[in-house]
Amino acid sequence: MAACLELSDELWAAIFRQQSLSGGPSLSFRVVSGALRRTVTRFSLQLRLRKEAKDAQLQQIASSYGSSLHVVMLTTCMHLTDIGITEVLGYLIRLMVLDLSFVPAVDHAVRAAADLCPHLQAVALSGSGVSSGAVEVLALQCRSLSALDLCLVDATDTTVSVVAAGTGSRLRSLSLAESQLDTEVLSSIAIEHLSKHCQKLEHLSLGYRGLITARTLHGLMRACRCLKTIDLAHCSLVDNSVILEAAACCHWLTSLNVAGCPGVGDVALEALGRSRQLQKLIAWGCGAITDLGLESLTACNKLQELNVGMCGRLTIAGLSLVGAGCWSLHQLYVCGCRVDAEALREALQAAIGKGLKLYTSHAMYQ
Repeated sequence: MAACLELSDELWAAIFRQQSLSGGPSLSFRVVSGALRRTVTRFSLQLRLRKEAKDAQLQQIASSYGSSLHVVMLTTCMHLTDIGITEVLGYLIRLMVLDLSFVPAVDHAVRAAADLCPHLQAVALSGSGVSSGAVEVLALQCRSLSALDLCLVDATDTTVSVVAAGTGSRLRSLSLAESQLDTEVLSSIAIEHLSKHCQKLEHLSLGYRGLITARTLHGLMRACRCLKTIDLAHCSLVDNSVILEAAACCHWLTSLNVAGCPGVGDVALEALGRSRQLQKLIAWGCGAITDLGLESLTACNKLQELNVGMCGRLTIAGLSLVGAGCWSLHQLYVCGCRVDAEALREALQAAIGKGLKLYTSHAMYQ
C-alpha cells in the first residue's frame, strides 16, 4: 500500500522561511522529517516535489528515506540539476516509478537510473531535455521497464527501434506523441519495430506523427492485439482502414483518439459500433463523419465519452440520437458542430436529466 505525500505550499513556505533564517538547509529537513516520519514506517512513499525544490532538499529526503521511496515525481522541478538528481538515485534502491517530465537536463540522471534502480518499471520523460542515447541506455539496461513516456521528446527511428528491442514483450505503455505535426523525425520504420518486438503493448500514443502510413498501422494492430488505448490524433495518413483493423484485432480497445484525422469517417464508426469494450472516442475535427456514423455508435453499450467537436456535417438529429440512444454515455462534446446549442440541449433534455453532460463550447469542456 502506498501513501502519497505532496509537500504543500504552506510546508514549502516554512522550509524556505527557515532556510533564510538559518542560512542553510538543515532546519528545512526537520520540517520535512516531521511530515514524513509516521508515513514511511508503514508504507511505501510517493514523493511529489514542487517546482521550487532544489538539489539540497531532494538529497536530504532521499538520504534518510530513500529505501522507502517507490515513486518519485519531479515534474517541472526546474531548479533541480542533472547532477543533483543523479546523486540521489543511489539511495532509491526500491524505486519503481520515476517522473522527470519537463526537467530541463536529465541525461546523467536517466543513465544513473538505468544503473542504480533495478526495480524501475515506469519512467516519464515528457518534454525533458533527455538525449536519444540516454533513452537507449535506459531501455537496454532496465530489465523491469514496462512503461515509457517520450512525449515531446525528439525520438528518432533508431531510438524507438532500440527501445522496442530492449524492452520487448515487457513493454506495456509507450507515448511518442508530439505537440505539432512531425514530418521528419519518426517514420513507419519505428512502428514496424514495435510490431515485431512489443506485441504485449496495451497503451500507445502516436499523436502528430505525420509519416506513419496506414499500411504500417495495419501491421501494428494485427501484431499488438492487447492494445486498450490508442492515440492517433493528427496522424494525417490515418484512414478508415486503420480503424477497421483496430476494431477487428484489438478486442480490448477501450479508448481511441483520432482527432484531426480527415480520412476517418462513417465506415470507421460503423466498425467501432461493434466494439463491446469502447468507453472513450475522440473524433474531433473528423469532417467526414455524418449522422449515419453516429447512429452506429448507439450499439456501444459501454461508451462513456464522445468528442465529435468540429465535425461540421453533423446535425441535431444525429447528435440527439447518439446522446439519447447510447444509454452509457456520460459526456458529449459538440463544440463547433454548427448546430444550435439551445435546440440541441432541448432535444437531449431527458438524457441530461439522467446525467449526460453536454459540452457546446471549449470553455465548458475545460
